[in-house]
Amino acid sequence: MGVTENKNVVLSSVEALSSGNVEAAKAALADDATWWIPGSLPVSGTHRGKPGAQYIGEGDWVLS
Repeated sequence: MGVTENKNVVLSSVEALSSGNVEAAKAALADDATWWIPGSLPVSGTHRGKPGAQYIGEGDWVLS
């Protein structure tokens, strides 16, 4: 994927989260996605792949 395609995926994911479409945001994640949440909360740390997206849309958490 090129820069334009990557940008479109990110924008679509943000729009999906903003509108409450959690499943669409989760579906847009790459199988090898990696992100980090700072702090000492239960959801803090490094998360990888779609299984790491378990907290998206649950309770007060938006992304994990």
